Amino acid sequence: MDFHNTSLNHYENQPVFWADELPPEPPSYLCEARRRSIFDRLLNRPGELIWDEWVQTVDHWQALEKEALRDGLTLTTDPTPST
Repeated sequence: MDFHNTSLNHYENQPVFWADELPPEPPSYLCEARRRSIFDRLLNRPGELIWDEWVQTVDHWQALEKEALRDGLTLTTDPTPST
């Protein structure tokens, strides 16, 4: 056999990989850090969005919480996970 037929034969003998065999991704939660002035708090407005990030682990969320507290920001986390 020549190289072409040999390589084609190896390719065809490989197991088929389907997308449904992928492990499911863990749920992600949206965290937003906002700077709220006294007027925002009095008028119950959300304030200026400084940064937002998707979080998948508790450790990552705790690190973001510490960063927001250090910078004097209000951190809100969406309670419903993304799918």
